[in-house]
Amino acid sequence: SKGQALADEYGIKFFETSAKTNLNVEEVFFSIARDIKQRLSDTDHKAEQPTSIKINHPNGGGSG
Repeated sequence: SKGQALADEYGIKFFETSAKTNLNVEEVFFSIARDIKQRLSDTDHKAEQPTSIKINHPNGGGSG
């Protein structure tokens, strides 16, 4: 389908849904909720990682 092809092009999920027949409505909701939860978790883990600073010492190391 065109929708699936477009989703593939953008690298996103594709679901065919219908509110009228309740086709995949719950599945899409939970899929989105899982994705949001995962992204928030990934963001939290990145924030917990310590920031490191590299200091370059000049060659020779002696005093002036």
